[in-house]
Amino acid sequence: MTRTRAIHAYTTWPAGFDPWQAKPGALGHPATFRAGCVEWAAPEGLATRCLVPTWKARDGGGYARVRVAGRMVMAHRYAYELAEGPIPAGLDLDHLCRIRECVQPAHLEPVTRRENTIRGDCFKGDQDTFGCGHARTAANKRANRKPGGQCRECKLKGDAAAKEIRREICTRLGITQREWEALPAADRASSIARLKRVSRLANPPAPDRERRHVGLAQQDATLCGESSP
Repeated sequence: MTRTRAIHAYTTWPAGFDPWQAKPGALGHPATFRAGCVEWAAPEGLATRCLVPTWKARDGGGYARVRVAGRMVMAHRYAYELAEGPIPAGLDLDHLCRIRECVQPAHLEPVTRRENTIRGDCFKGDQDTFGCGHARTAANKRANRKPGGQCRECKLKGDAAAKEIRREICTRLGITQREWEALPAADRASSIARLKRVSRLANPPAPDRERRHVGLAQQDATLCGESSP
């Protein structure tokens, strides 16, 4: 029997949970949540001020987080649902003020993931060049999951470099490409690491003072086809 998870309208708290019934004083309580935010100056083009949480909980992208009903959720999504109601299914919240920490509902607009990416500061789809500096032309643009596409020239160079590395490793190990692909990922990673150490030994930038382990040196010598002393 297949179990299906019930889908509820509100995404930041479980079905049947009332935020106003949260423990008084907890950040998940709407009154405490609002009291824990400070106002920043209104950005250009917006009439209302930004609301920025004073607590330190942030994720890797700089978005504020808050614990609600025993789980950590995005603070701006929680604030929007408290003020405006459920976020439409499949939509993200775009910060019109461009301040990721802001939880001001008036600064949040539900948009599609693609639209949110295009509006973001990291999107370069409307520029004449890629981030690498190569021209963004129809012939040099490779479609992928990124809205701005990928530089075809850099992709081809990267694939060629990876192919050359695999060929060099297979030659030094005395195995075929098929045998290399059959190796466990850990063995392939260690082989690549040893090859890089061998390359540094062949062209040392300075006197080798870092190789303090005889075992690594013996492995490198074996990989190069040399006999151990």
